[in-house]
Amino acid sequence: MKRHILPMLLLLLATLPAGADERYRGYHGRNPRLEQSIDPEERRSLRRDLDGYSRRSYPDYQGMEQRRQRMQERLPERLRRADGDNDGGISREEARRGMPGLSRGFGRMDLNGDGVISPDEMRSARERRY
Repeated sequence: MKRHILPMLLLLLATLPAGADERYRGYHGRNPRLEQSIDPEERRSLRRDLDGYSRRSYPDYQGMEQRRQRMQERLPERLRRADGDNDGGISREEARRGMPGLSRGFGRMDLNGDGVISPDEMRSARERRY
């Protein structure tokens, strides 16, 4: 159990910008998107630190990386199958039916709010993550 708590805590801390308490006092309960408040270079640095921690802490880190790579290789085919109307994008309903994981994060990926995740929005989400 302890092995899972520390990485989650580090991830939570990594998403909070320095001075978050003072910066958000004026929002009166609104929660701005954290990923927009962290500098992209700082996000990459935090990702490297977390990856380094994972490499040292988890004996099967290489196996996890290999599974992640296989998932990335299969993603274009999964997206093609999920795109029922073949318009090149994934609607919320298509995501719900064919890719439940994508469906859960749909709102974060649909940047322009049109109800469809375009290939450009998918690339943008991947760049923001890594």
